[in-house]
Amino acid sequence: MPDGSRRLDVRLTLKTDDGALIYVSYNGVLLNTQASRDKQMKGEVVTSDDRYCITAPTFRTSHPKYAWLAATQAIGKFLESKHGQSSYIMYEVFAVK
Repeated sequence: MPDGSRRLDVRLTLKTDDGALIYVSYNGVLLNTQASRDKQMKGEVVTSDDRYCITAPTFRTSHPKYAWLAATQAIGKFLESKHGQSSYIMYEVFAVK
């Protein structure tokens, strides 16, 4: 986008501890600062102080235990990430009621 933000279109399948498969798709907005880009390139932890990222996940599954997720609209907020040898991304995800 002209302001440097990016529109997200993410699709993934989660496998739960009990073997259920849950398809997750979400869109959202991501805006990196120069500080977040610099930290990411150095392999440092990037936090929500450095990067704005909000998502709207939806869920699909055929597993009866998790069927309630299909009727749930969620919102997610980026917390932190690290890229490199031990990469991860951490979000908080909330059901909207």
